[in-house]
Amino acid sequence: MAIKNKESSYWILVGLYGALLFIALLYLRFPGEDFRAYCEHLVEKALPGVNCTISKVSYDFPVGLHFEKMRISRNGEQILLDDDRFSVAPAWTRLTSAYAVESQAFGGRHSALLSINDEEGRIIFNELRIANLPLEKIPVIGAMERPLTGILSGEGTAMLNSREIGFHQINGIFTLTDSRYELGRPLFLMADIEVPLTTFRLAFNEGVARLTAGAVRTAKVEGDFQGDVTLADSLADSRLKISGNLTPKAQLFPGSRQLQAVVAGVQRRYRSEELPFKIGGSLGQPSFIFSK
Repeated sequence: MAIKNKESSYWILVGLYGALLFIALLYLRFPGEDFRAYCEHLVEKALPGVNCTISKVSYDFPVGLHFEKMRISRNGEQILLDDDRFSVAPAWTRLTSAYAVESQAFGGRHSALLSINDEEGRIIFNELRIANLPLEKIPVIGAMERPLTGILSGEGTAMLNSREIGFHQINGIFTLTDSRYELGRPLFLMADIEVPLTTFRLAFNEGVARLTAGAVRTAKVEGDFQGDVTLADSLADSRLKISGNLTPKAQLFPGSRQLQAVVAGVQRRYRSEELPFKIGGSLGQPSFIFSK
């Protein structure tokens, strides 16, 4: 009973605070333009070397704020964030240490508990959730000669280095649906790879993305994979070191007996329907071989 009374008192106080804040903002006619410019300045101060523009700031009862069409760029050209609606409010479970944020960055729907450590230059995202993010809308991916398309979802944690303007660490479990990648050279007579569902665990640290527990499921092939992607200044130049196993299905060779015979020969070589493979090269020019 005592706990329930404390919870009731807590929410009554929150409601009263929100009501008083709402009345005060009405009285002051919420200084949207001045506050918008102030928020832009705060972002630019927290992330040296960036430009921030916000179309509109609005109040959300009881203590939340909405930032519409928020864009953060570097040198006025490289887009780091393009968000139709970014919302922030106190995290009631961690009032003194975190903010609850929601985002529609690059066409997805995301949320997290955000903490800021000014002394160490770190911005930490706990309980991070990414939903329905079109990969091709992320500028560095969309700008590739042969961009990877698909819808990314997942959850985990992330840490951003505000001094270097980039993610320092990311850990989580992710799903990529309806992905497509155009190949530089045909593989099994396929000019591109289309995968309805890919799942993987990601551990990104200091420029190296480690993929584990990867699984691919399509009507033509099934497989598993793991490995590293070492990022470069140009995403297309990022180095690949990935290995795994795949099992081709009959649907992969419609009407191609010659190709069926080639794959059957490789399966006999390894005495298994599963074929070990390695992917090397770069993200822009990957290489694929059958090898343990």
